Amino acid sequence: MHVVLNGEAIFDLVEHEPDTEEFWRAANLIAHELGHVKTAAWFEGHSPGVMLAKHDCDWALSIFRDAAHGIWEEYAACRLSAGVSRGNLVTDIYTENLERSMSGAVERARSAIKAHYEHRDATRLLIETLGAISTPLNHSMYLMGHLDGLEQEIDIDRISSSTGELAPYLSDALVAVRKCWDNKTSWNGLAGLDPIIDVLVDAMKMTGVALTLNQEPPGSSFSVIYSAATLPNGEADMEIIRMKRTLGIQI
Repeated sequence: MHVVLNGEAIFDLVEHEPDTEEFWRAANLIAHELGHVKTAAWFEGHSPGVMLAKHDCDWALSIFRDAAHGIWEEYAACRLSAGVSRGNLVTDIYTENLERSMSGAVERARSAIKAHYEHRDATRLLIETLGAISTPLNHSMYLMGHLDGLEQEIDIDRISSSTGELAPYLSDALVAVRKCWDNKTSWNGLAGLDPIIDVLVDAMKMTGVALTLNQEPPGSSFSVIYSAATLPNGEADMEIIRMKRTLGIQI
């Protein structure tokens, strides 16, 4: 494997003294990327050749395994590299990135669901809604992997305070990645990611897409859950209905 770094990202190694948080932030970045090398070594150890092979599974399950793999990778790399840091700078950066990524995530997923009524592309629907949900969960793994690596207690309630409807899934995601960590050298291929995939499926249902992932024929299936939040003009229509009820107008 090759690790390629942008020089600007690690410039603090020469710009700051080794007793500064900025120096250690840059050092942590290098350690983080080397952590990804370590996770690849674990994978190649328990499932040689699988990581670079074509996915041997149902199309939808393949999409979810890609997303789950990204979530796992960031948790593991951050947990491995946490000790190469000083102070709170890295923790603060991860916290800020999590809060930023959570903002509007569910709304973006539901906008993708509404767009599906026009384009009717099942693959696009899954990729766009899953992307909206998995991205903030991915960012949460940076923070929680870092804190686990530092052996610091994770206050899920505090972390979840600004994450809206996705808040309940942070705790589930943490349980899932810790389970993957405990078995990190003995997975059976990508099936080791299943605990994370279960969380993603639950979160998708909350946004408005019900999924049944199935490796066997006839394969995976999904349906859009009809609600004011997932139908085009659904919220506006519901507001009209509420106004009519308030005025006593028969619907």
